[in-house]
Amino acid sequence: MKKTISFILSFMLTISLIATPAFAEAGMSNFKRTLSYTEGKYTDVSSSDWFSKNVADAYEYNLMQGMSENTFGASSYVRISEAVAMAARLHSIYTTGKADFSMSTPWYKSYVDYALANGIISERRFENYELYATRYQVAEIFAASMPSSELKAINNINIGDIPDVSLETPYQCVYTLYSAGVLTGKTDAGNFFPAENILRNEMAVVVTRMANAELRVKFSINTSPSEGIGSKAQLVTTVDNARQSIVLALERYIAACSGFSSPKLEDRMAAQIALEKSYEYALMATQHTMNAANYCKSNNKYSSAYDDLYNSYLGCIETAKYIKAVAAAPVASTTDWLSAKTLMNGCGEALSRAADTIKAIS
Repeated sequence: MKKTISFILSFMLTISLIATPAFAEAGMSNFKRTLSYTEGKYTDVSSSDWFSKNVADAYEYNLMQGMSENTFGASSYVRISEAVAMAARLHSIYTTGKADFSMSTPWYKSYVDYALANGIISERRFENYELYATRYQVAEIFAASMPSSELKAINNINIGDIPDVSLETPYQCVYTLYSAGVLTGKTDAGNFFPAENILRNEMAVVVTRMANAELRVKFSINTSPSEGIGSKAQLVTTVDNARQSIVLALERYIAACSGFSSPKLEDRMAAQIALEKSYEYALMATQHTMNAANYCKSNNKYSSAYDDLYNSYLGCIETAKYIKAVAAAPVASTTDWLSAKTLMNGCGEALSRAADTIKAIS
């Protein structure tokens, strides 16, 4: 009898082991090509396009699909919802070996819920998932989609090396992806253009480098005091970028001021987000202005514009500090509200004078 019971228990254990599904362990090996891409699948992707290989890889890894059966939408911008969905797929495949997401309304809700549950994004980080994603937002989302151990540095990118990315902590995600070879910048000088929207062809490059470490790029940034500036035209562009950034910072700041005075919770939440954007633009203005000032300081031909640029640079730094103070105590900081607004107006005027001075030099 005992032998019979022992046999039955042994048999049942064997059956249970056979029936138990094998769950994949977390790791990069979970990224496998599950689909087959054929050349010419998308009419807007040619084999000669610089991004064609990445589009094929993104499709085969099942990380990106076309915008229709026959078009990839290579020149279309990526929405925040799409970026979150890709990051959720990356995280899920890395963690479990699959990316099974249920249908939801709107379509991206299941991805957003997953991203929130797994710390890829935070509550109220994005006011509208239908908006086009900026390059900075994509870096922020993707850097959080995998463990830091899978984003090991293969490049020696030091803090301050990226010309248009601030030294402030929020931009650490950009440095992480540069160091890992996932991002390389859009110019030889390493400019990131954080406030620009990102195209689907660019996203195909980023998402495949996240999934396949062998596709990541080793590179270096040639740093100099006036990073990315080598001519009058580039100097004018840098000053214009600084001026545009400070204008955008002021616009978001004014919107935030109006929102915080509203009795509605949703208005105050939107105001907080606007304030964060204002801070980001103030940091970008700081970086652009510093680069322009350094160039004028080292080039006597444009030295007459230096004082306005340097004073604007100092003003941008103070502006960012005031915005940060307001964000910490928006209701009790009337003085900070007014000070930041005054500083931004002053920076804009100084940058306009500097631009006029530079353009008048033959």
